[in-house]
Amino acid sequence: MSGMDERTFTDKGLNTTFLVKVISDRQYPLQAIQAYDGIHTLLEDAVITFDDHNLLMIRRESIVQYQDPDRFWHVGGNYNLNIWEN
Repeated sequence: MSGMDERTFTDKGLNTTFLVKVISDRQYPLQAIQAYDGIHTLLEDAVITFDDHNLLMIRRESIVQYQDPDRFWHVGGNYNLNIWEN
């Protein structure tokens, strides 16, 4: 969703926020919640490797859950990702 390059005298990194969302047309949000819970379990404090980069942190900052006017459930979260070059 948004990102900002961060630099120090010797390092370069990226601090960004992104949205993960499950959308469901069911009457109740239970299936969307269950699907999102599985995704969240994989993401929160995940050990992810990038070529020439170190993942410092991936954390959920906020939760999203609402039903839109067309009766679709939106369930998910905003995550902060912080990576730095080696």
